[in-house]
Amino acid sequence: LHHFGSRAGLVHAVVERALIALEEDVARALVIGEGEKDPAAILEICFRALAEHRYGRLIAWLALAEIDERKVMSRIGAVVELVHGIRARRFAEVGGDCPPLEDTANVVMLASFALLGDSICGQTLRQVMP
Repeated sequence: LHHFGSRAGLVHAVVERALIALEEDVARALVIGEGEKDPAAILEICFRALAEHRYGRLIAWLALAEIDERKVMSRIGAVVELVHGIRARRFAEVGGDCPPLEDTANVVMLASFALLGDSICGQTLRQVMP
């Protein structure tokens, strides 16, 4: 507490560090998957990278705690831009028009919801599924 001034300062520093690591891991997973042609395979690479560090639980905690959501959600913008850049390059390779940024943002949002649900109850659901 000496270094951070208060418990709130310590929590803020831990959250900030975790969000930076989350952003870096997503970016790394996307770069690794960039050569992949199948969107499902790219998502699988991202899910594996994020599941290893349980980021979904962090996001759930942030959503339930009294943390400034604007700061947390502003990091999603960097992920959307990265994904949109990859999509734009892929569409350019085949001579097509890339969907608008809003479409990419919706894809990232849906993938984020899937990750969040999977990280919270995915293991339990997989155990009870036939």
